[in-house]
Amino acid sequence: MAIALAASGVVLAANFAIPRANESAQPRLSAAAPSSSSAQLRWRAPQRARTATISRDGRQLDVVSARAGRWTDHLLWPGTHYRYQVRFADRRAHFAGRASAKVQTPQRTGPPPRLFAPSDWLNTPVTAGAALDTASGGIATHAITAYATGANLANSAAWGTPIAYADQASKLYRVRCTAFFCDHPSPPQRIPRYADPAQSVDHHLVVLGPQPNTELDLWGAARTADGHWRAGTQWRTRTDRSAANCDRHQRSCGGANVAGFALTAGLVRPEEIAAGRIDHALVITSPRTRRGAVACPAAGTDGKTDGLTAIRVGAHIQLSPAVDVSQLNLPPWKAVIARALQTYGAYVADTGGSLAVRAESTALRGYDAWARAGVPSDDPSLSDLPWAAVRVLHSAAC
Repeated sequence: MAIALAASGVVLAANFAIPRANESAQPRLSAAAPSSSSAQLRWRAPQRARTATISRDGRQLDVVSARAGRWTDHLLWPGTHYRYQVRFADRRAHFAGRASAKVQTPQRTGPPPRLFAPSDWLNTPVTAGAALDTASGGIATHAITAYATGANLANSAAWGTPIAYADQASKLYRVRCTAFFCDHPSPPQRIPRYADPAQSVDHHLVVLGPQPNTELDLWGAARTADGHWRAGTQWRTRTDRSAANCDRHQRSCGGANVAGFALTAGLVRPEEIAAGRIDHALVITSPRTRRGAVACPAAGTDGKTDGLTAIRVGAHIQLSPAVDVSQLNLPPWKAVIARALQTYGAYVADTGGSLAVRAESTALRGYDAWARAGVPSDDPSLSDLPWAAVRVLHSAAC
């Protein structure tokens, strides 16, 4: 086994150099870790091979053309060993060979990268002396504090938001739209085999890539019996622009949640908890959202409650700056969330059955990333956050 130190990680590959086409027909595979969260595979396939089935630690990830010769894995944990296998098959799906390789991701240096423009509303801290909504006290009492006992971090396989990364070699699908925004541009999309929507009624799914800064958001997503994809809503957005799908770059407003926010907007992710910092606003749901009223930057609402004490979808809340988070005796992971709620605040993205802070479901990773960050992955309670000290900031109507 050859062992080499790469600039950003340790490479452990059965055969790191990729042989020329005229060398032995023995299949070979190499793996390298260019970052703390990704691994690049390269292989030399047998001449008769037509497909390559890629697995990590025994879990199937994708099935691609054997001629692709390369594939990139994401969503890995820093400083961790992984074993990859590629199994080749011929045109009749008969076994044509296999190869394996190992890799170790490097430790992360610095905070996790954040999505969307640095100047976007999502990534902008609340200014000192920010104006409050004229009905802040009543809204906070009836739409936030009233639901504090059931507050939770929505990170489970059912209610969290799963994220998959597409590779250039992943299969190309034309996702069939069945309900909303079906006139929105929807070119074919590459989706890896391991992609699977959330188990809740929303069936959300995010597919990032394969082009840089591209995101596909699906609501009501499902893989059909014949292996194709459909979704009630599909919306494409760019993660280097605004997290709201309604700006000068869009010809229409919409998305896979009622606010029209990108599904990755404001998600709490385990790497952020592990790093001890969240450098963006959060997104939340509340059961008491106002009918027929929307706050910018949201584009829509499903509110069913009348009256000024219901909170508007798109509203911006903040934990009062007067609260000393260090004195709250919170578990470290909850303190990270509380500090983000104080520094950046949180935006209401949807109506929900509980007061919930939206987070990533790590069900598609093949390992429990939340456990590695010291957080339960079953929608853990956030009832001990100081919700009574939350205030509603002034926002323009949309």
